[in-house]
Amino acid sequence: MDAKKIVAELKERYPGKKVILNNKQNPTEVICEIESREKHPDYSTVISVIDQTELHYHSKTAEIYYVLEGRLELIVEDARFILNKGQYRIIPPGKAHQARGKACWVLLYSEPGWQEEDTFKVKKKLPVLMPCLNTVRLFTTNYPSMISFYQQTLGLTVSFGSLETDYAEFETGDAKISIGKTEKMPKLIQSKLTKSKQAVVISLQVENIPSAYKFLEAKKVQFLQKPTKHKELGIEVFYLEDPEGNLLEIYSKLE
Repeated sequence: MDAKKIVAELKERYPGKKVILNNKQNPTEVICEIESREKHPDYSTVISVIDQTELHYHSKTAEIYYVLEGRLELIVEDARFILNKGQYRIIPPGKAHQARGKACWVLLYSEPGWQEEDTFKVKKKLPVLMPCLNTVRLFTTNYPSMISFYQQTLGLTVSFGSLETDYAEFETGDAKISIGKTEKMPKLIQSKLTKSKQAVVISLQVENIPSAYKFLEAKKVQFLQKPTKHKELGIEVFYLEDPEGNLLEIYSKLE
C-alpha cells in the first residue's frame, strides 16, 4: 500500500476531513472521516482504502461496505464474499468480519455511529476453508493436441509453460486453466484420472492448509491424500473427491 499517495489523494478529494492510518509504520488501511459520530451519534460514514483489516466485530453497530473502486474480499464469520465496484454488503452487529483488497476504496456506513469502544478484535480463529478458485486443471495423454486447441483454436494466452514443457497455464480472468501430462501426476492421482472419469482437477487456494484440513475433517470428509508439502512446487496440498468423483485440489503457497 502506497500510504503517502493514498493520504494525498484523500486530502485532495475530501479537503478538511480527518485522515487516519490504522498503523503508522505499516498501514494496511487508510480512513477518511466524512461524517463523524460526534456530529450525529445515529450514524457515521468514512472512506476506507483497504489492503486488509483485522478480524473484528461490533456489539451494537451495523455496517455497510459499499465498493467505490477495486475489488473487495469480505469475510463474515465462515462465509466469503467478493464485492466489485457498485456492490455492497451489510454486516449485522455481533458478526466477526474482515476485509481484504488491493488499495480498494470503500464507502463504510455505520449505524449507530462507529466508536472504538464498540470494536472488538477476534483473537481465536476457528478452522475455516474459504477457498478461492485459482485453477481448473486438465490432464491429458495427448498434450500437444490439448495445447494447440486451447492456444490456437480458443485463442487463449499462455502465461506459463509451452508446447515443449510438461505443463502450461492459460489466462482466463480471475482463474486459470492449466494443462498437464497425466503421467507426471502422483500415482494416487493418476489412478483417479481414468477414462471412466473426466480428467479434471478443480484447484482451490486457501490461506492455511491445517485450518482447511481440520475444517473438512470435522465434516467427515474422506481424503485421498493428507496435507503434503512439495517444496519443488512451493505448495502444500491435499486432495479429495466430490460426489461425482471430480478431483478437488486444496493448496496453499509455502512461505
